[in-house]
Amino acid sequence: MVIVQNGCSMDVRFVAVMGALLLATACVRASAVSPEDTLKLVHAEAEPVIDFDHSGSRDNKYGFEGGLAVKVDGTYHLFVAEMYGEAFMVAMRFGHWTSPDARHWKRLSTLLQSDGVRSATNPRMCFWSPFPIYDENEGRWTLFYVSYRGAGPGEKGGHNDGMIWRAVSVERGRGGIAGPYRNDQVIFEKDASSEPWEGQQGVDSFFPYKVGDRWVALYGGHNYAPISPWRVGLATAPSITGPWTRLSALNPSPIEPMFIENPLVYQFDGGPYLAIYDNCAERPPEVPDVGAYYGKEAYHIGYAFSTDGTHWMRGRSAPVIPPGTTTWSKDIRTPLCLIPEEDGTFTVLYTAERTDRKFWSVGLARMRFEGPAGEVRLSADKELLQPLLPHAP
Repeated sequence: MVIVQNGCSMDVRFVAVMGALLLATACVRASAVSPEDTLKLVHAEAEPVIDFDHSGSRDNKYGFEGGLAVKVDGTYHLFVAEMYGEAFMVAMRFGHWTSPDARHWKRLSTLLQSDGVRSATNPRMCFWSPFPIYDENEGRWTLFYVSYRGAGPGEKGGHNDGMIWRAVSVERGRGGIAGPYRNDQVIFEKDASSEPWEGQQGVDSFFPYKVGDRWVALYGGHNYAPISPWRVGLATAPSITGPWTRLSALNPSPIEPMFIENPLVYQFDGGPYLAIYDNCAERPPEVPDVGAYYGKEAYHIGYAFSTDGTHWMRGRSAPVIPPGTTTWSKDIRTPLCLIPEEDGTFTVLYTAERTDRKFWSVGLARMRFEGPAGEVRLSADKELLQPLLPHAP
């Protein structure tokens, strides 16, 4: 969870907290963010910041998918799923990357890797969605991720019966983020309380955040047959270690009726919660309604507000690449962070499929919030970065 402390017409401190405490400070003048505000694009990098030709990508055949970036003592840390080889979307590993500025990245290590062999009986056939969360009670980083088995004879799908795992850093303290991570245990999976919308794929992601003195998580699911939308629901626990129980009365969440994956949740201190996530283009009228739809879209991510952390509003779209621009992206996939910066903007890293090859790269945008009348909610003490790509105000 990221908490942003702010006050009206006075210097404030941004506190980025994953779980409870990842500290980074900056003085800006700000007014409170509200659910009526709009997430706007300020700066868009013209090219990916991690691409197929990066030295750290030499043995990565298909690129990057979901994960999470955090900022620790001025250094950006990115935990990201890498589709490193064959079989496609089965040969998976978690890469740990660092950067001083979110533009120039170095790959440090592989945290976890599958063998790439399809299997209907191996529940750890492949790994996705690595989310590092700092647990203040234990004084350690916790790594949440999902694993799948393959489809068996007569089964639909390919990523079936998702299981959520929790591992902990061997080294204590925030400096232990690089791992290694040990004691992997399943903390959430299909059971007697599973709901029909979770389907054959569920559980497909799991992001925990603090609400009051309890923990809440958004988790996903999807039916391969009969095909149905990709939705998310809520679970809760007294601590980050569990036990986790579904909030069935609120599930599935109304954030997106057709497609939402890998939501990350942030909170503004004294204000609303915000989720950013992978969404898709709306179904064109000429495309038959078969109960589910995923349309590739080259410019936007999704975001949604909640006033209490459990009741979520309908989601909206925000561009991370100026709409209409000729760009490297064929399809924006998964946002990886919303990190507050000293100039009052937020850093958003995201993955997207390239137009010229079967490779998913990492892009970078800077965003800010604007009120209903266009007022800047997070105005900077100094000039904002000039966009590298032209875009409409």
